Amino acid sequence: MSSDRRLSLSWVLPCGAFEQISSALQQTAQTGDQTSLVLTEATLRRDRTMAGQGDRFVVVVSHQFSGLLMADPTPNEALHETIHLTFAPESIAAFLSQLHHQSQHRSKLVDRLHQAVQQVQANNPDLQSEFTLRLADLMLTHSPASPTNAVTAALEQQHLLEQRVIERTQELHDALLAAQAANRTKTEFLAAMSHELRTPLTCVIGMAETLLRVMAMKPDTYPLQPQKQQEYLKLIKRSGEHLLELITDILEVSQVEAGKVVLDVKPFSLSQVAHQSLQILQERAHSKGVELALKALEHDSQSLNSTDVEDDAFMADPHRVSQILLNLLSNAIKFTPAGGRVTLRFGSKHNTAIFQVEDTGIGIADNQRSLLFQKFQQLDSSLTRNYEGTGLGLALTKQLVELHNGKIEVNSTVGVGSIFTVWLPAQSVNPSIAHLTDKTASLMPAIAPNLLETEAMKRALPIGERVVLIEDHDETALLICDLLTAADCQVVWMIDGATAMRQIELLRPRLIIANIQLPDLHGDQIIQFLRDHPALQATKVLALMAKVSSKDHTVQGVDDYLIKPVEPYQLLDKVATLVGRE
Repeated sequence: MSSDRRLSLSWVLPCGAFEQISSALQQTAQTGDQTSLVLTEATLRRDRTMAGQGDRFVVVVSHQFSGLLMADPTPNEALHETIHLTFAPESIAAFLSQLHHQSQHRSKLVDRLHQAVQQVQANNPDLQSEFTLRLADLMLTHSPASPTNAVTAALEQQHLLEQRVIERTQELHDALLAAQAANRTKTEFLAAMSHELRTPLTCVIGMAETLLRVMAMKPDTYPLQPQKQQEYLKLIKRSGEHLLELITDILEVSQVEAGKVVLDVKPFSLSQVAHQSLQILQERAHSKGVELALKALEHDSQSLNSTDVEDDAFMADPHRVSQILLNLLSNAIKFTPAGGRVTLRFGSKHNTAIFQVEDTGIGIADNQRSLLFQKFQQLDSSLTRNYEGTGLGLALTKQLVELHNGKIEVNSTVGVGSIFTVWLPAQSVNPSIAHLTDKTASLMPAIAPNLLETEAMKRALPIGERVVLIEDHDETALLICDLLTAADCQVVWMIDGATAMRQIELLRPRLIIANIQLPDLHGDQIIQFLRDHPALQATKVLALMAKVSSKDHTVQGVDDYLIKPVEPYQLLDKVATLVGRE
């Protein structure tokens, strides 16, 4: 039953009843608000016929009580008329809006009607009860043959109105509790974020200040020992990596929620991604005393190397899959005490990849499971908690799983450990990137970029190799120059592409690192020049780019590329690979 019908009544009553009910309406409205608005057909001085709205009407509007009374002549009955009474805000507002439309030529009346429409709301229960009693008295007077039915109808309407008020009050209460909970969550997140950011920043600033003071000391002053300086620099590096992880999580969550993340679907090896994920976190797990293990889902008792599975090709976004695994593994390592074990299992079934991350950590209580995948939520939100983090990692993981139309579940026992299971259905290739060449696709990283040192990154660069850097951003250029100079490379830095093209022929570099999105010279021109020049055929090209899209064909003409901001280990790894090729 609609709300309009529940709040509306109709009777066939003697003609004099209309004026009495109208008077009761106005008295009740004025009880709650002396400035109540009363409109009648006489007030409006309009045509007496208005289709569907009756010959006579009275509408009263106040902040606490509103009602609409209308009367129609009863066919073949001169002494009676049909009376309609409604308290439904929607019906009253619609009636007023129709009057507003018909009275556009009267500016003062238009203003009053507009104000009345904005004022209509559910009636005050006390005033509604007062009017119901008055109405019941009138019904007894005008309906002597059936007074019980009339009173019953009036009381039934009163009950419905009171029930609606109760329901509306509960809705408002629930909305208030939800708003308060959201506000508490926001406050806790901001407090946690402040703590998470300030801690590593304080460390970076403090260690850097100490090193600067040591360097500024007089020669005869006892300096900071080299070993201590190295410890300070390692601490600065770890703090910087932690800050980068925090910022990356926040940006990733916002990008996914804004719908700006599109899957880059391509074939990849499940075992390779799983193996690389463990390798990346091996150092972190070792430093905490946690053992990492990799197993096939079909043979839990058999440990695997990356080459143990021959045919495990899968179609999805390998970068996002690696993010999912890294987040789950990092979380497992964080909550597993020294001497514990974290196991990654993987496999595929019915064209669906399945990953399981099992730990022997602290476990999760049943009443906290609902908070696991919510943004800005942590199971321990106090500033003195033992485990760092913003509460975004698992929320982002769930978003990336759902981006693949997959699902994630968790089983956990307090004091025993947890098992996170992910199901990812195979994806179709995105038509917008299907035209990319095999070479371009091979350049795209199969694993998420990271700041952790791998075996490949430990390779030494050939001493004395000449490298030309073309970059107009000072901070990026200084970072690259210092990194390569420290690795015994000869680095020549040029700011604009036009100058570089005139000097490269004389310099004959082994490698060119070029920003191919320079404002003065497009990357296609630089690459075309290098490829056409006979003396530069052996020169390798490493492109620096703000981003790579399916429409960017420039990347196809280079040997490799990096996405800015440049990550130091990734830069050194790519340079070592390029200049080491025969």
